[in-house]
This record gives sequence, C-alpha cells and structure tokens, in this order.
Amino acid sequence: MQNVFNGYRSAFHGMPSWNPEWVWIAVSEDFICTKMLLSSSVNHNVKTNKIQSFYRCKYWHYDDNLLTSSVVIVFHNEGWSTLMRTVHSVIKRTPRKYLAEIVLIDDFSNKAHLKERLDEYIKQWNGLVKVFRNERREGLIQARSIGAQKAKLGQVLVYLDAHCEVGINWYAPLIAPISKDRTTCTVPLIDYIDGNDYSIEPQQGGDEDGFARGAWDWSLLWKRIPLSHKEKSKRKHKTEPYRTTCTVPLIDVIDGNTYKIVPQGGGDEDGFARGAWDWSMLWKRVPLTKREKESRKTKTEPYRSPAMAGGLFAIERDFFFELGLYDPGLQIWGGENFEISYKVTPKIENEFSIIWQCGGKLLFVPCSRVGHIYRLQGWQGNPPPVYVGSSPTLKNYVRVVEVWWDEYKDYFYASRPETKALPYGDISELKKFREDHNCKSFKWFMEEIAYDITSYYPLPPKNVDWGEIRGFETSYCIDSMGHTNGGFVELGPCHRMGGNQLFRINEANQLMQYDQCLTKGTDGSKIMITHCNQNEYKDWQYFKNLHRFTHIPSGKCLDRSEVLHQVFISECDSSKATQKWEMNNILSV
Repeated sequence: MQNVFNGYRSAFHGMPSWNPEWVWIAVSEDFICTKMLLSSSVNHNVKTNKIQSFYRCKYWHYDDNLLTSSVVIVFHNEGWSTLMRTVHSVIKRTPRKYLAEIVLIDDFSNKAHLKERLDEYIKQWNGLVKVFRNERREGLIQARSIGAQKAKLGQVLVYLDAHCEVGINWYAPLIAPISKDRTTCTVPLIDYIDGNDYSIEPQQGGDEDGFARGAWDWSLLWKRIPLSHKEKSKRKHKTEPYRTTCTVPLIDVIDGNTYKIVPQGGGDEDGFARGAWDWSMLWKRVPLTKREKESRKTKTEPYRSPAMAGGLFAIERDFFFELGLYDPGLQIWGGENFEISYKVTPKIENEFSIIWQCGGKLLFVPCSRVGHIYRLQGWQGNPPPVYVGSSPTLKNYVRVVEVWWDEYKDYFYASRPETKALPYGDISELKKFREDHNCKSFKWFMEEIAYDITSYYPLPPKNVDWGEIRGFETSYCIDSMGHTNGGFVELGPCHRMGGNQLFRINEANQLMQYDQCLTKGTDGSKIMITHCNQNEYKDWQYFKNLHRFTHIPSGKCLDRSEVLHQVFISECDSSKATQKWEMNNILSV
C-alpha cells in the first residue's frame, strides 16, 4: 500500500468526518484516471494542485448573492483517486452557500470501488454528494442530460469531467455572468494536468496571454485559435470573459503520470484561446483575435468564443432545459460540444450588446481555472455498448452538420467523404427548434462569430477522388500508421475500415488525410505525412485510367516495396507493377 494522498489532511483541513481510506489506497491501473497507464516512477504523494490564476483576477469583486449550483460529474469505470480528487477539489474550493449538491452519474461502471465503497464514502458529506446509477451504458452525452434531470437543488448546472481539479476562486468568476444574464453559458480556462506527476500547465493554441477561442476544422474536430483583434477590442481588461455565455472556466492540463499542471496550448501571448474546429470537425484552440482583445478593458475579462470543448461549463438549469438539453439522437461521445455551442450563438445588436442566435451566449472566463487530466499514451478507451452500433461519433457529427451547418456541410463531407451515406436518424424536431427560435444561418455565424476560423482552417477544396490507396490488384494499402507531422507512411494489409488508410486527393493537388498532407521526406524519396494548409504540398496528380500517382515537383511516380513495406517516389516506368495503384471508396457504416 502506498500513501497516495499524503498531505491531503492539511489541504482539506476542517472538512468533517475524515475517512482514512482517502489517505491510504492501493495503487494499480484500476485506480488511475479512466484506466490510463500508470508510470512505475510516478510519485503519488501529491496533494491537490494550486492552479495559478492571473494576478489581475484578485482585483475583481463579485456580488455576494450569486446563483447556487448543482455540480454534475459523469463517470464510467473512473479511477478512484482521480474521481475523488475531482470531488474533494470542488468541496474544498467552492463556497458552501453556493454549492447546492454534487451529482455523480455512474454510467454503468463495473469496477468494485465504484459500488458499495463509493456509497459508503460519500456519506461523510451528509447528502451533499449523491450518486445515481444508469441501468445501461448511456454514454457521456445522454448521461449528462440524465444528470440535468437528477440535479434538483442548484439554479445553475456546472458540468465537470471526472478527472479534473478546480482552482482557487474558480466559482465566482464562472457564475457571475450567469447571475447577471441567465441566458449566458460560461466556460473556465482549462489547464493541462500531467497524468504522470500532476503538475499543471496552460493549454497551447492561444494568443500572447494564452487566451484562445473554441473552433473546429472542417472534419468537425475541436481546435483552439487565438483571440481575434475584434474580440480583444470589446473587453475593458484581459480578465473579462470572452465570447463563446454558456460560461466556461479556463482549463489547464494535468499530466496523468506526474500530475504536473500546465496551461493548454494554442493561445495568444497570454495563453488565451478561442474554441474552434477544423473541417473534419476536430476540436481546435486558436489565439484570441485583435477584435476580441480590443473589446476588453483588462486581460481578465471573459471573452467570446465560437465553440467550447464541452467537458467543463456552467449553464442556468432552466435555460438548459429551454434549449432542449442535448440532442437525444447523439450517442456516447462526440459533437455535443458543437451542438450546444451553436444553440447559444449570439446576434450582435451593437458593439457591446450580444443576444445569442438561439437565445443565449457563450463566454470563456480567464479568472475561473480548472485543471484537466488528458489521455495518456496507451489508453484504449471505453468501447461503446453493443446496442449503439458502429461509428457513433461520426453519426453524431453528421447529425450536427445536417442540423446546423446549412450549405457549409459540403465542406465537412469534403473532409470526411466516408460519412456521406451514413444514416443519422430523424432530425425534424431539431430543425423545428431552429425555426421556432429564429436561429441565424450558419453563414451568418461564420461571418460574425467564427470569422477567424477560415484563417486557420481554410475551406477545403472539392475532392477529385478518395478512399483507400491500394496497390493495383494486391491486398496492400498505404497506411499512415497514426503518424502525423513528419512521420513516414507505410504499406500494410488493406483492412477496408478507413481510418489510417483513408485518403483523399483534391482539386488543389493535395493528397490528404484529415489536416495532413503526403509529400516526399527529407531523404528525397520516402513519403511522409505532415500538417499542411491550403497552399502547401500541392504535389500530386492521380491518373485513374493509368492507375498512377505522379509527384508533380519531381516528375516521379508513387512506388512501393511490399517486402520492406515502404512507400516512396521513383522514376516513372509504365512496366513497373509497383507503381500502379487504385483508389477505392470506403463508406462508414
């Protein structure tokens, strides 16, 4: 047995009914966050982290009559230590008069420590902490909707992942904008907690202050982009919330091995970032724009963002129900963060007045910081239940773009062509919601709110062809092997499952996989895959009738070695069978 929480007695001094099991627990993979791999060298003698806030935040004064909150935490087979660190940090760092309840939603876990042991442990808080258990695996999205229904006492719903730690004074900055305007949804700044040593650092992807807006690529993957000049100009100071009002704390990253805490990347010079996406619908962080920065009087004001990551945010309970909670057709995980973000997109009546497109607004709150442990290498995830079927995340993405993206959905299908024929169910009620609430078009949203995303993730060109790249009349295909940003592609057995073997060639002569392009490596012949923008690596022509890929800059042809499993370019030779390829479409099911 190891003393995992040595030091917690002082950290939680004054808390009632101390349970010795908090101090002494067995260390194994089962007790580490979401079945993450445990480093053998990790020092578990770590107390709750002191997440650093901006020094300017101490000058803010908040109303003494803020709204109360129900904190909702969903988990499935979560590690004991990470779940308890989350709960303890909320209790320790939230003023008791505002903390109405902590609602734990057990999404059909089968770990013994999450059964009777958990029930007994939470009794020390005399009903403040409650646990509800789903009768089947519902997935994160619908489990959160269940949490909203079970949470009866708080005026605001605060959603937290089960593997994070809230910072000192996290609550007031997050809730104050909602107390002022009930249609506001807020997001904390999310810092990175190192899962190895639990140190905390800011996320990447923001501006010079570390601030970023939430965004996406055109495959609908989450991104962070810096605050724009437009957003900065609207704030009186840097600690004001910025636009995305569902409120969101700044989320730091907790390393799952060391518990070192670092800020997230992708922000500006202060580390602030807006939530974004690429056109594959991958979440991104981009720096604050000049517009966003100039809107604030100080760096600690909340700021606007087009989207949020979705794991940590606060929203007024009744307003969330008015929005219809999450789309009931979204399953397990993926896309729900964008759906909520689009629902609360504002229309701007003047420079400082924001009224959300469908009745609300979304803000990132620099003075509210929460550390988050991200997946460690080797984590295999939790497979969805059998009743869900295959490709739930892709189906979620398709539902979101079909409801919200209007004509922009063509850019998603250009980035994710395999989803074009994917069945996504009935969306008539969701479209009726848009009509009934007079929601703005997605074109308006891209021009007024997400105006900076195309600077980082340009609209993708149309595809010439797409699918697996198979050696002609062979069973070998080009495979990225999960490599990115300079790794080499290889030749492997075709599996017809897409993923690492799914490529597309577009009208700009780019041979791509998601936001990565194929090009020749530094040795001049082997083919590598690396990040690219719209103006880079326009290297390829595909002659379908000749079964040939030509590398335009060199005039050579794409070639392969089935013995060495290598992919490279060599002098074109029409008699060489290894220079013949076919591109076969693969549809998701």
